[in-house]
Amino acid sequence: MLQRACRSAAQCAVASAGDAGTFGATVEAESNQIAIDSGGVAEEHNVASRLDENILGNIKDIQCVCNCDTTDKFVEAVFKDASDVWPAATREEEKTEFKRAMTGFIPSFWPRSLHVK
Repeated sequence: MLQRACRSAAQCAVASAGDAGTFGATVEAESNQIAIDSGGVAEEHNVASRLDENILGNIKDIQCVCNCDTTDKFVEAVFKDASDVWPAATREEEKTEFKRAMTGFIPSFWPRSLHVK
């Protein structure tokens, strides 16, 4: 299983526009393997690792410019803001299920404060 490691500047550097696709493909491959290793299901896997943009790739990108604690705080704030607009009748259940899915798919990158078993 891929383990969280704060990314160094060298890991985050894209030397030229031509290298951006390689970097994106690497992140995509890593996120797909995490989902496979965790027994991911289609819908949640798509949210965590879809090709065009994905949560794991976004977290890794933020780690390129922020330390891990700052990244966690940012992800927590974004999750709160995004989930606050979900329908009130099912909000808490949906939040729990989403956090559980992300805990399963990307446990080393999903902030510990949002882990749900």
